[in-house]
Amino acid sequence: MTSRSRADGIRTLPRRPDGSAPLPLPGVRPSAPRRSGPGGPGGGQGPCPGPPPAEAPPVPVPVPGGRHVRRGGAGRGGAERSAAGMRAGMRARMRARMRAGMRALALALALCALRAGGTELTFELPDSDKQCFHQELERGLKFTLDYQVITGGHYDVDCYVEDPNGRTIYKETKKQYDSFPHRTEVKGVYTFCFSNEFSTFSHKTVYFDFQVGDEPPILPDMSNRVTALTQMESACVTIHEALNTVIDSQTHYRLREAQDRSRAEDLNGRVSYWSVGETLILFVVSIGQVMLLKSFFTEKRPGSGGAGT
Repeated sequence: MTSRSRADGIRTLPRRPDGSAPLPLPGVRPSAPRRSGPGGPGGGQGPCPGPPPAEAPPVPVPVPGGRHVRRGGAGRGGAERSAAGMRAGMRARMRARMRAGMRALALALALCALRAGGTELTFELPDSDKQCFHQELERGLKFTLDYQVITGGHYDVDCYVEDPNGRTIYKETKKQYDSFPHRTEVKGVYTFCFSNEFSTFSHKTVYFDFQVGDEPPILPDMSNRVTALTQMESACVTIHEALNTVIDSQTHYRLREAQDRSRAEDLNGRVSYWSVGETLILFVVSIGQVMLLKSFFTEKRPGSGGAGT
C-alpha cells in the first residue's frame, strides 16, 4: 500500500518487513539512493535531482523566398537569414518598379516626338511697325496659326494671311488672340503679317505657333489596317491624345501667366510712381504751410524812408 506524508504530501513506497529499502513497483526502475545530509541518515534533503530535460528539436519555420529558419539553437542566425531574404525581395521589387517607370517614360517621350512639325516664336513688335513671315507650302497641306499678344498696350494686334496669289485669306484687327486653321489650295509662299501701325507709343510682344501638316500615325500600318486595335495599341493612342492635350494646356497657361505677370508688373510700376509723386507733393505742401504760418507771426518793420520825412 502507499501512504502520503502529512508534512509535504509526497508519495512514498512501502518498505520491507525488516526496515530495509522500499520495495520497487513492478515496471518502474528504482531511483537513486537518498543522500545523507549533514544531520545523518535521517537528515536527507530529498532525492537527487534528475538529469535536465532534453532540449526540444529545432522546428523549421517557413519565410518568404522559400527558405526555412530553425528555432531553438540557431535563433540569431535564422533571424539574420530571414532579414536578408526580406531585403533581397524588397530590392527585387524596387528594381522591377524602376524598370517599369523607365519603360513608361520612354513611351511618353516617343509619343511626344510624334507631334506634327511646326514653329513657335515670340518676337518684339515696335509701335507703328509691321512684321511679316513667309513659308512655302505644298498644295492640299493643312496648317494652323495660333497667336496671342503677351505684353504692351491693350494687348491687341492686327493680323492677316495672304496666299501666293496675293489674295487675303484671313484678316483680323485689334485681336488679343486667335486661331486660324486652313488647307492650302495652291502651291507657293504664304505670308503671315502682324501689324502694330495703329499704335503710336505701345511696344508689344507677340507669340505665335505655326503648325504644318497632319500628325503621323502612331503605328506604321494604322491607316491601312482593318482589324481592331489591341488593348496596348488603344492605350498608346489614348496616351498620345492625352499628351497632346497636356502640351496645348501647358502652352495656354504659360502664355496666360506671362500676360498676367506683365499686367502685374505694369500695375506695380504705376503704383510706385504714384506713391513717389504723392510723397513729393506732400513734402512741398508741408514746407509751404510752414512758411505761410511763419509769415503770420513775423513782425513787419517800418521803412526808414517814411520815418525821415
